[in-house]
Amino acid sequence: MASRQSRRKILKKEEISELLDQSDLSDISDDGWPSDVDDNADSLSHSDDENKINEPTSSSESYNKQQYKGRQQKRKHLSIKSDEENRPVKHRSVVKQPTKEVRLDGVGHLPRFMEDKNASKCRLPGCNSRTRVVCIKCNMYLCVVRNNCFEKYHST
Repeated sequence: MASRQSRRKILKKEEISELLDQSDLSDISDDGWPSDVDDNADSLSHSDDENKINEPTSSSESYNKQQYKGRQQKRKHLSIKSDEENRPVKHRSVVKQPTKEVRLDGVGHLPRFMEDKNASKCRLPGCNSRTRVVCIKCNMYLCVVRNNCFEKYHST
């Protein structure tokens, strides 16, 4: 993995050197300053100073500004996540099961088909299927066809 990172660094250095090679460096003197700039700081007006400061001197500077803008966007995105963490967590309500005496009494346990949009999870422990059949007395969603959880739930 370290070799991948070093390759990336080399590519970036090569790109920067290519960008610098393409830029016009003929007007820059040996001391690194453009030849058209006077040594007297008083001769420049305030607006000229602002223009010189705000203009990127090479394409590598504009490349760095683009990277900086990307970092700002990422930080902005992270602040949104911190807002989501502060929200209260909604907990699911636990489905109450009937007592063992009511469940096993064998009287009035009839399946009813519910015309719900989405099927509910079968409430027999160990069963992961979904069903639209509910016991009238227990008010529990149980499979009738697949595993016959309805019969198992009321007999054990």
